[in-house]
Amino acid sequence: GWGTQPESYYNSCTGGGNEGADCETDDECDGGTCETLRCCCDLDYNRYCLEIAHFSAYGIGQIDCSGVSRPQVQLVKLDAPAGSQKAKIAGIIQLPTPIDPPFNPLLNGIRVAVRDSNGTAVIDVDIPGGAFDKATKQGWKSNRKGNVFKWASRTGIDGIVKVLLREGSPKAPGLVKFLVGAKNGSFAVDPGNLPLSIGVDLSPKDFIVNQCGEQTFGDPVGRCYQNSKGSMVLCR
Repeated sequence: GWGTQPESYYNSCTGGGNEGADCETDDECDGGTCETLRCCCDLDYNRYCLEIAHFSAYGIGQIDCSGVSRPQVQLVKLDAPAGSQKAKIAGIIQLPTPIDPPFNPLLNGIRVAVRDSNGTAVIDVDIPGGAFDKATKQGWKSNRKGNVFKWASRTGIDGIVKVLLREGSPKAPGLVKFLVGAKNGSFAVDPGNLPLSIGVDLSPKDFIVNQCGEQTFGDPVGRCYQNSKGSMVLCR
């Protein structure tokens, strides 16, 4: 009942002291050889291979992700050609305190995702780390206190052109407000596949599971609707 699976391959030690271990070269196999083997469904060895394009805490439903308060997604110009649409994503994530390690988008970047009710990605973008580069007009800037981070890109990444992160005051430690702006993107969504959900991972590079937030719109957290012209979807 497994059906037909696409072929994939992996490297494993055959023989030697590290039999069955993952490897890149024979030197890692302690007298054995590093062989490329076909990987598929093998019930005898309880092996199943998946090709993973992204991996994050909220992507696999980790319970450590916080909810998102005051969430908002706005997709506009949906009646315009793909590549000319706009989006806005905003909300507040309450991280566990103390934040350890401190989230650092200059080093780790962030990941932003918006999905429809079927789990299909409307937006799924990794914003890389790195300080702002005057030549490419892309990167992160932060204030002296290290609690406000701004990312901008002249060309954009899949439409995303700006990100603002603001970590809370002493009266609200761990409170992170986020705002993401996009233009010249492709954000079409079937109104039959509402409501949407959002996910923001503040440390995707380090896979720190408690530095992320996810939220599905719907009672008691907001709702989604499309206007009569089909040019806008708003969730809040």
